[in-house]
Amino acid sequence: MRATVSMRGAWCLKVALAIAVAGFPWPIQGQSTGAVSSATTAQEIQLLKAEVLALRTELNSLKEELHRTTPATARTNQPDMATGTEQQSDLADTVSLIQSQVTEQAQTKVESSSKMPVKIYGTILSSTFFNTRDTDWADVPILVNPPSAFNSGWFSSSLRQSRIGLEVNGPTVGSFKTTGVFAMDFMGGMNDFQATPLFGLPEIVYAYARFENAKTAFEAGQDEMILAPRNPTSLVAFSYPELYRTGNLYLRAPQVRIERRLAGSNQGQLRATLGLVAPIGTYPTLDFPGGSVTNGWKRPAVQARLAWQSAPPGSTDEPGWGIGISGHYGRVALPLVDASQNVVSSFGSDSWAAAIDLDLHSRHVGFDAEGYVGKNLQSLGGGIGQPGKTAGGYFEGRLIATRRLQFNAGLGDDHLTKPDRIPVLLNRNTALFANTIFQFTPEINLSLEYRHMVTMPFDGVKRRNENVNLGIAYRF
Repeated sequence: MRATVSMRGAWCLKVALAIAVAGFPWPIQGQSTGAVSSATTAQEIQLLKAEVLALRTELNSLKEELHRTTPATARTNQPDMATGTEQQSDLADTVSLIQSQVTEQAQTKVESSSKMPVKIYGTILSSTFFNTRDTDWADVPILVNPPSAFNSGWFSSSLRQSRIGLEVNGPTVGSFKTTGVFAMDFMGGMNDFQATPLFGLPEIVYAYARFENAKTAFEAGQDEMILAPRNPTSLVAFSYPELYRTGNLYLRAPQVRIERRLAGSNQGQLRATLGLVAPIGTYPTLDFPGGSVTNGWKRPAVQARLAWQSAPPGSTDEPGWGIGISGHYGRVALPLVDASQNVVSSFGSDSWAAAIDLDLHSRHVGFDAEGYVGKNLQSLGGGIGQPGKTAGGYFEGRLIATRRLQFNAGLGDDHLTKPDRIPVLLNRNTALFANTIFQFTPEINLSLEYRHMVTMPFDGVKRRNENVNLGIAYRF
């Protein structure tokens, strides 16, 4: 290719010289030069004409040769030209992507008064549901109520589980990165309006500050409790997780905790968590006499957990497993009631729990389970919201069919084995669920869920309910 370029340069030089010679206004015969005789001039003109003729002949020859070689050269350079076109296209796509990302960041940037970056996030969750029997909550049923002539079932829709929150990335203090989280939904109760399902009252879901470095984290505020942190998979059970009060312990409560990574390697990491928790029940009612007015704790409860998680933690793309053991202890105030179910005094009693949780997963299938025993766990989702000795747990299987489609199913049971000096009604609460979740985009998800519920009192017949729930979630 270099030889071809050099040859072209020589041709162009010769062509330019020929044109210059041919086009220069040489003196013609009969003109006076003022210094040379007419005979000498005529002789020079003849010589120049002969040379111009030779140059013209060579020019024509060069033109013919250039015409013959140009197509071959163009074909030789065609792959390079195609490569250059592809590179230009890739560069244009990259520039366009960067410009769109910069534009998006410029539009979504939020700052606080302290100039710290703030991220707004949330979920708009619409659930359309049907229940064959009366339940405690129609949109998130947990217990089956006694048969009622007034209401034998529900068919409605709700957006009470929709959530909005803020995440603040704060300054770095020493080696600790600081963050703050605040989130709320609309499950704080109902008002007296006739259109009650459409006017849920707001409640705080999360509100905490966190200091974290590579090995240690400190947290203060309201978050999920340390005890038994796993939950089954569900899109429509958002504010309260699937199988709550049916074998799945759960509570969001004010707390102070410390987390520490004790050991870590390419195989996984061992972490310990210890905290003081104020186990104030967030569920509107506790199902025993005086439970709606008495939920006092003598002192903050102590909770701890030791867990092993294989690397990478939380990933379902690679096979992995995790196991944890956790415990809880506190002192709770319980009411004493008279024959008319009126509270006359109170007494203190121990509240304790021991739990184990497990997770196994591969690229397409997964399994998780939780089991516990304890006493006076009514505020923590155990004992069916009643004081006494209880035992329960759940297990769940997961199938990830594609990147967008997954199937989940599980069974949970909570069994109050022995009441604690207080007459209670419910002995057992069991539920079976199955759902499918389809992801249109990372922001838009659709889910259809079925739940079979059985609530068993100590005396009387079993209460059964079939629940079908269609949920659409838009995350932002």
